[in-house]
Amino acid sequence: MQQIADHMIRSRSDLAGVLPSIDRDIRAVKWRLWHGRVDRAIRDLERLVAEFKAWQEEGALAVARLHNLGAQLLTYIRSNRGAIINYGKRYRAGLRVATTLAESAVNSLVAKRMVKKQQMRWSQHGAHMLMSER
Repeated sequence: MQQIADHMIRSRSDLAGVLPSIDRDIRAVKWRLWHGRVDRAIRDLERLVAEFKAWQEEGALAVARLHNLGAQLLTYIRSNRGAIINYGKRYRAGLRVATTLAESAVNSLVAKRMVKKQQMRWSQHGAHMLMSER
């Protein structure tokens, strides 16, 4: 979303004055999500999406994509509110912080190593010990 906002501002000089505000607001939403402040992130994102919609209605067609992505993100956050992890708390506690891409790669690797016909097959106990390793 950040890159789209930057591109939108570069392509429309009449919106250049609002770039710092958009940038600050998007960063604030990201920070709140990272730190488990989901309700506040939702309120901030709702306000941002409303602003994008207003700009879109004023003829700022470049804002349409930003509005669409913001609305999709808002729907996702609302739908998954209870599953959003407080990564800041985990990080401060010394726990691992992983992205879904990393988790997917790990799951793929483990699945490949757990296949019975694999020459260097991992045992369930060995895989568990490896995944529990800090």
